[in-house]
Amino acid sequence: FIAEPALDRETYLRRVRVVPGATQLVHHVILEAAPPAALAAVEALDAADPGPGYDCYGSTRVIGGIYIGGWVPGMSKGVLEEGNAYILPAGSKIVMQVHYNLLAGAPISDLTTLELITQDQPPRFAMRSQFLANPGIVIPAGAANSTHIVEIPISTRPGMELVGTSPHMHLRGKSQRLELIRADDSETCLVEIPRWDFEWQRGYAFRQGAAIALSPGDRFRLTCVYDNSASNQPLVDGQPIEPREVRWGDGTLDEMCLNTITYREPYDPSSEPQGLTCLEVLMCFDGCPDSDRNCDLACYGAVDPAQRDLVDAFVDCYMTNDCAGRDCAQQNCLDQILACQGG
Repeated sequence: FIAEPALDRETYLRRVRVVPGATQLVHHVILEAAPPAALAAVEALDAADPGPGYDCYGSTRVIGGIYIGGWVPGMSKGVLEEGNAYILPAGSKIVMQVHYNLLAGAPISDLTTLELITQDQPPRFAMRSQFLANPGIVIPAGAANSTHIVEIPISTRPGMELVGTSPHMHLRGKSQRLELIRADDSETCLVEIPRWDFEWQRGYAFRQGAAIALSPGDRFRLTCVYDNSASNQPLVDGQPIEPREVRWGDGTLDEMCLNTITYREPYDPSSEPQGLTCLEVLMCFDGCPDSDRNCDLACYGAVDPAQRDLVDAFVDCYMTNDCAGRDCAQQNCLDQILACQGG
């Protein structure tokens, strides 16, 4: 759904709050600001769909969008620390993707709303969000303690500080841990959820004054553990399903090993990104229909020039393996995907 909050000038966003309507059906909400350069493509999708908004599965399909937050069950979100804000270019609109889980019951009307708090003065720090993920997870049927660990590098810039983290898994999640590993191999635990509960997902902000400076050579270690035994299966029509092999996917019955980190860096209008990051390009690819090369090319053409080499490495792998969808890319190009996350 496209929201039009009348952003007639560069806007500094202090808080985003999602209020889900039909809470028994709303699985998650993802929010992206669509800057003017992205609006034509988004509005074309909206115009081509006869119903409210437009249908998609997974990505919002906003080419060049700015991730500004979202909602999952149990989440609450406060106002950003003084001096921090997300930067929304003048003329931006907000795309709100709502994923409905119809396994919970028959469809009913939903009115999910979005609340924004802005400030007038430019902030000291620009806020950013980045996804850390292990898309290559394969969880065997019946496994009660399936553990998946991945290390992800990150490209740092002067003044970059980590301020929060948001773990995410689905119904078979058992525990998640995120650690920061320094260049000297020293380790700091950033967040640990020892007993995962899908209905109690939270974003965790570090205390004011406790932001963690990021340095060249730092990387993250993400550990996700799943219980895919017969005693921990989701209910469909009131009955537990038979254990099956589970992989990464957007569906509630699929799984994710995902953590969204939030960081800040000194706000300098001249250094704002000039296009999609490598990871955003991959997410853009993910929103394209299988074998839709025109959509793939539009994503590729929107990349930030500074990230072109990382994207080229993934595209070479993607094309070499003649991939026509997410599963193929994740199975054959995982190294390139992880490199994109680091960038």
